[in-house]
Amino acid sequence: FVYLFAPLFESFMDTHPGVDLAFRTTVSTEQTVADILNGAADVGFASLAVYSPNLQVTKIFDDELVLVVSKEHRLAKKRATSVEEIEHERFILFERGSSIRRATDQFFDEIGVRPALSLESNDTFFIKRMVQRGLGVSLMPTWTVSEEVSSGTLAQLRITNHRLRRTVALVSLGRFQPSPTRAFIAYILRHKAKLQAVAEGDPKRTLS
Repeated sequence: FVYLFAPLFESFMDTHPGVDLAFRTTVSTEQTVADILNGAADVGFASLAVYSPNLQVTKIFDDELVLVVSKEHRLAKKRATSVEEIEHERFILFERGSSIRRATDQFFDEIGVRPALSLESNDTFFIKRMVQRGLGVSLMPTWTVSEEVSSGTLAQLRITNHRLRRTVALVSLGRFQPSPTRAFIAYILRHKAKLQAVAEGDPKRTLS
């Protein structure tokens, strides 16, 4: 989520200079939830479903995963493809435990395909570079590849008759929060519409 939230974090720090904001990534939704429950983090962002009676979970946006291929790939000129056309591709996927990997594993289970893995990584930039170099294809949120698709270095396709969507939520403890945490949560929630627009790849909306 770093790419999507970075402008929003920057604008929050500009308008709240007295709040010390630190950001880090986790390897899984489970780790994000654990960090909040044990006090290592005040707020987290995770894809649903998240279950805990001690947490407040607020939906902030939906995004869509698409097939991402290199500009030289045989499918690069298409806007959509079929399950039959991709079932023998080599995939570069996010690591197990990540929210995107959960969504992709569910998709493969639904269509009855066991993907051939080329690489696994939680580094979005690394995955994009490896796809660009033709080492495989990937399933990624549209907003993570919007710049590359616009510049023509990558291509994205939907999979016919399948919409790979996930819901992303803001997660925090349900009990009373200190004022800096309340201010941050309120700031994020005020920008829900912009987050949704950017997640959908709207070039006219920014988070600055």
